[in-house]
Amino acid sequence: LERVLQHYPALYSCYITYLPECSPIPGKWSCPTAFRVKEDSIITYDAEDRIPYAERDWFIGALKSGTDEGHWSTPYNDGTHADPVFTYAQKVYDSEDKLVGVAGADYTLVWTGQLLEDILPYDDAVCQLFSADGTLIVGSGEVAKSYDMIVFEKVLSPTDMRLVISIPKCHIREEIASIILITLAVLLSGVLILGFLLNHIRKEHDAFARVETANRVIEKEMQIAHDIQMGILKDEAEKRAAEGNGDIELQAHLLPMREV
Repeated sequence: LERVLQHYPALYSCYITYLPECSPIPGKWSCPTAFRVKEDSIITYDAEDRIPYAERDWFIGALKSGTDEGHWSTPYNDGTHADPVFTYAQKVYDSEDKLVGVAGADYTLVWTGQLLEDILPYDDAVCQLFSADGTLIVGSGEVAKSYDMIVFEKVLSPTDMRLVISIPKCHIREEIASIILITLAVLLSGVLILGFLLNHIRKEHDAFARVETANRVIEKEMQIAHDIQMGILKDEAEKRAAEGNGDIELQAHLLPMREV
């Protein structure tokens, strides 16, 4: 238990409360405890039956909780510390899964308040922890008028405590404005890129159209040349046949050019 406190500075004390029928002291309550006197000073002792464990909220809550679930108590004064504490307790079983007692760890509200300070998103925001009945357990400050704040609430499982964070609306408006500016910048960049791509596509299309037009002109000129070349041999053959000169027969085959 002493090593647990040394490893977790946030803990105020920790202990294991054994049921009388499972106690190292047969038939009596036993509660080995490690207690932080100062930051660098820890003492250990057995509280035995000096505390009415069966009446403690943390003890009763742990016994009522599920097998793998723990119980967070409401804040209380344990009589050994100036600041209120609250306890996280969980059932303890032996190697045969028999319930032997309850293990507990105590946290002070001072540490909890510091923790709330550390999670504040803005210096002028307020973080508060409420019990299930709405009682304020600890808070990092006072909340301004409700119409000046936006409130976020979260139930902390497995406890019934509520974490409430109040943030001035001006910060939310600034965040929204930043998000809008970023969104507009992204959209503008997208429009510029799209415009560049469309312009590039248009230029490519115009160049392709010019090439196609030039090709059609060339093909038309080649067709005219083809017809002229084919007509030369045909006219000469018809002329010789009309003159009746049959002593000499001349055969020829003309292949017109396809390209220059």
